[in-house]
Amino acid sequence: FASRRAMDIEGLGPAVAGVLWEAGLIDDLADIYSLTNDKLKALPRFAEKSAANLQAAIENSKQQPLHRLLFGLGIRFVGERASRLLAERFLHLEKIAGATTEELLSVPEIGPKIAAAVTAYFSADSSRRLIEKLHRYGLNFTEPSSGEQNLSLQDQTFVFTGSLNRFTREEARRLVEERGGRVASSISKNTTYLVAGRDPGSKLNKAAGLNLTILHEQEFLELLGE
Repeated sequence: FASRRAMDIEGLGPAVAGVLWEAGLIDDLADIYSLTNDKLKALPRFAEKSAANLQAAIENSKQQPLHRLLFGLGIRFVGERASRLLAERFLHLEKIAGATTEELLSVPEIGPKIAAAVTAYFSADSSRRLIEKLHRYGLNFTEPSSGEQNLSLQDQTFVFTGSLNRFTREEARRLVEERGGRVASSISKNTTYLVAGRDPGSKLNKAAGLNLTILHEQEFLELLGE
């Protein structure tokens, strides 16, 4: 939930979460948002600055877009890609929670297994109580509409090979998906770009053989608008 790929609460790793749990300060995910500066400073791992930094990170996380919150809930089979697709289609957590199986299946790439898992999750009393608590703490339940999003890479498919200097592979993938693009693991005729970093593998030769567009890291950054 607190990871960089979800709510991105810097300073709330497994060790700190364990301390909070042992101190009886958190019982579920929503309890993170009940933490105050005084509660944190009373713990053995926290000084004034570290407590203030964590509280600020928690407060900032309330504004994360819906797809990050949905991923952070840890619904079975619902990874980052599915979370983004669902958020972009329904735009509000309550609409996802109330969606029928047929409505969920109408979302591209959402199959019966994911649809069933989403339905089961939001049907559970414990999930409904958690969502209500998160709402009371003021978390954002919405996703920007397509008109508000940067979709400069929409319908474009990227494959990566080699290591990038500025981003991890996971960070690069997220940047592409945030702009409407897709990342695939292998080269195909549907590949739009191959991004080649340091020490590229056999994908580079295959892309050249298919006359695909090959981007080096700086060209990739320019395409992103970074």
